Amino acid sequence: MPVTEDHIENIVASLVAQGLLHGFIAHSQGRFAIIGAKQKGAVAAGWPPPAEILATGLKEGEDVPGWVKRV
Repeated sequence: MPVTEDHIENIVASLVAQGLLHGFIAHSQGRFAIIGAKQKGAVAAGWPPPAEILATGLKEGEDVPGWVKRV
């Protein structure tokens, strides 16, 4: 099945909703706008470190799914 613009838009919207991307989808322009890109740069403003995002949603003693524990 070929990848369409709708597929990409859904993936980006999901990443924004999960807090893994900072910005918004500009539907009228067909673009993803990154808030603060001119001040910090697109990568620093748009893509926070995943470890920070995952750690903020964890409860005390809870593990991150998929991370390997050192024994």
